[in-house]
Amino acid sequence: FMQFAPAGQGRYLPPAAPSLALAIMAALTSFQRPGARPWLAWATVAALFALSVATPWWLIRPAYAPAPLVAALPEGATALAIQFGDAAVLEGYRIATTARAPSTPVELTLYWRALRPLDERLSVALKGYGRDGQLIAVDDSYPDAGRWPTDAWPTGALVADRHKFWLSGESLTPTRGRVIVELYRRPTLETLPPSVGGEALPPPATLLELVVRQGG
Repeated sequence: FMQFAPAGQGRYLPPAAPSLALAIMAALTSFQRPGARPWLAWATVAALFALSVATPWWLIRPAYAPAPLVAALPEGATALAIQFGDAAVLEGYRIATTARAPSTPVELTLYWRALRPLDERLSVALKGYGRDGQLIAVDDSYPDAGRWPTDAWPTGALVADRHKFWLSGESLTPTRGRVIVELYRRPTLETLPPSVGGEALPPPATLLELVVRQGG
């Protein structure tokens, strides 16, 4: 099914959850001898209740917590200083390795600095191009997967914008590709013009080079 309709399919679980719960409880109580107390069923209910209470603090809250602000580029980061319009400067990025294999994830962090208080939510697009301009990766989202919307960016500090995207399994290899970055307005698809030191860059701005080969 996912081959024809790729998407987050977790939404199909909530309508089925009550029926699954009844089936699980019926299965558990079937292990009890006639006349015995249903301790296994009650223990399961208690465990699931404890899990429900703990999940918001144990799993959900950390998953949606934004990355902490930083005062300067961390060690190992590559400085860029690419300005996008009058909104923000991409001060740099950090990536573990720039050599990857097809069908593997690429994890990187962008470091943004707002030039002024922003009253709109801008989106970040990352696209990877390989041999002969082949599109081999796409990542399009609000900064930090929506955890750091631009209208919440403070001025002065650096906002860590974490991204994870996958290289296409059909990437032609070996190749030295490039990853471009765009900051744009989603409703109109208007991209903010990039520049460095006051000199305009031909859009889109190149973020980094990526070596794609079998075996990484």
